Amino acid sequence: MRLETPRSFPDIILLGWNAISERVRARPRRAIGPAAPPRARPEVALHLVVVLSVSLTLIHVSPAAAHNAVRQPDLGTLVLKEQIVVRGTIRRETRSESGLRIAVLGVEKVLKGAVEEQEIRFASDPDHGVRYASGERVLVFLSRTGASAAQRRATPYVSPQVFSMKYPITSFDPTGYDRLVTGLVEAEKMNDRAARLGRLKELLVAQLGSHERKVRLYAADTLRVVAAGGRSWNDADRKQLLAYTSDAKSDPEVREALRGLTAP
Repeated sequence: MRLETPRSFPDIILLGWNAISERVRARPRRAIGPAAPPRARPEVALHLVVVLSVSLTLIHVSPAAAHNAVRQPDLGTLVLKEQIVVRGTIRRETRSESGLRIAVLGVEKVLKGAVEEQEIRFASDPDHGVRYASGERVLVFLSRTGASAAQRRATPYVSPQVFSMKYPITSFDPTGYDRLVTGLVEAEKMNDRAARLGRLKELLVAQLGSHERKVRLYAADTLRVVAAGGRSWNDADRKQLLAYTSDAKSDPEVREALRGLTAP
């Protein structure tokens, strides 16, 4: 697999999903076509702009992903691109309303952006959006609906998440995603490039031991992208990873993803 050389902090994050494509490629490919038009009912007009907003959020997926599920935005890409990142519990199961999938989320913590409500409604793609179950604890990425006041009251947020872009909180540690999300947001704000990369590497290495599998794998894959830059990868970084990969208790899947990064 060929890794592109990152030129800046956002490049590292936005190129990150290339490193995961080998695992995702093994999954069944599914077409991502346009959503079916909503049925002609009186309430359709209320949500029409919301439907358009959901469609526009899918521009975060690369052109190749317009036809298959190989190159979807990864965790870091969603953190940097979306306005809001929240952790919470699904209050009610997703259901169709005027052609949309609507979920109600009880907000536990806002990790990026500003949300004042304790409970929010968000829409996602009716055919390809992530499906949630009542009581499920998840990390959700959102943008505000660009619509009229009435439409914002009905469904104020939209989510671009589709297919494998679901981040359930599976471990006993509810903050499993928190440190990664807040760390990426903080690092992006740093002006000095060297300091930014240093903070990023420190953050990623720390997340190799996360209780959340998706966080561990994201950290490993993004470290590969950082190492591909060459000049920002040094002996101290190799020693840190060697300590992790030498531990028999470490995640075998993560050790495999890090293979080759400890060599001088």
